[in-house]
Amino acid sequence: AHGVDAAMLVRSDAYVPVALHEALWAEGARRSGDAHFGVHAAERITPGQTGVVEYILRNCSTLEDAALTWVRFAGVVSDRIEGALVDDGPCLRLEWRLARPVSPGAAHWSVFAQARALRLMRDAVGDPGLAPHQVWFRHEAPTDVSALEGYFRASLAFGRPAAALVWDRALRDRPLRWIDPALRTALEA
Repeated sequence: AHGVDAAMLVRSDAYVPVALHEALWAEGARRSGDAHFGVHAAERITPGQTGVVEYILRNCSTLEDAALTWVRFAGVVSDRIEGALVDDGPCLRLEWRLARPVSPGAAHWSVFAQARALRLMRDAVGDPGLAPHQVWFRHEAPTDVSALEGYFRASLAFGRPAAALVWDRALRDRPLRWIDPALRTALEA
């Protein structure tokens, strides 16, 4: 589908153009009939499947260290993403700023990225109930938001200028439970 070379799908280092990436997310949602394809994909992915950036994040010392590291490496994930950690008084906002118009595929991918980030945070601190105050989405609200509410356990805001997880700033110093500084140094080299 969409002119994808099957050999490209087995290469972990293959470059997938953003438009094709978004088309594949939209196609996955269409074929599965799942309006919440992004969040359900994030629920099913196993640790380590999202590559070297995930391994680096897993070896940060605190949630803030992990957020700042993700911001630093966002461009490795896609040249169309700019990450930002915004200090908003009592809250910190981890943003995904996408240099693309909103599309169905971009919406599914964005929800996946946010759900995956939250799952990494929950796993990293050993708290499956960890929840942000609010989750921002660039796309408009779907008809049914129950899957998003159930997964994120937070207030949802749609049509925002960026995708974001908004946290209580008190969580920034929360330590991660898997820390291997030597591995982190090697991975960042």
